[in-house]
Amino acid sequence: MKYLFFDLECANCSDRRGKIFSFGYVLADENLNELTTAKDIIMNPNVDKWDWYVIKNILAYPKKEVESRARFNKHYDKIKTLLEDPETIVCGFDVKNDVGYILDECERYNLEPISMKYFDVQRLESKISESKKVGLGEAYIRWLHRLPDGAHRSDTDAKFTLELAKAISVS
Repeated sequence: MKYLFFDLECANCSDRRGKIFSFGYVLADENLNELTTAKDIIMNPNVDKWDWYVIKNILAYPKKEVESRARFNKHYDKIKTLLEDPETIVCGFDVKNDVGYILDECERYNLEPISMKYFDVQRLESKISESKKVGLGEAYIRWLHRLPDGAHRSDTDAKFTLELAKAISVS
């Protein structure tokens, strides 16, 4: 059994539909040891207008570089293979939003929906800590006692989620 920890970032969520510009992931074994280094698939979100908050606080790459990349539909097969692997459990932090954004992109590009079983580390963290749900950074500090460096980059946040899950599992 393997675990795929993933995160993504969107250029905007107009019409409550996410337009993805990065899909970050890291694979781990059954003991939550990294099997791969964290990777980031950067893609053109194909939007007329970026959310100003994303540009100011989240965009980890030059906007022109992101817009020069291939769109989601060109990365679909790789993302589908990662998320639908029957030997892999998909994990994320507040993952229902990310799953919804992937389905939004499948619909937008007339692609078959990606079917995945997933586990939400945020829900686990909230239950174990017996507190309200918090963001990834706050949960990371609570369990790893240090500030995560490089937040809002999909590959980095995927790795933070793995590290958080590992810290929770050994407690």
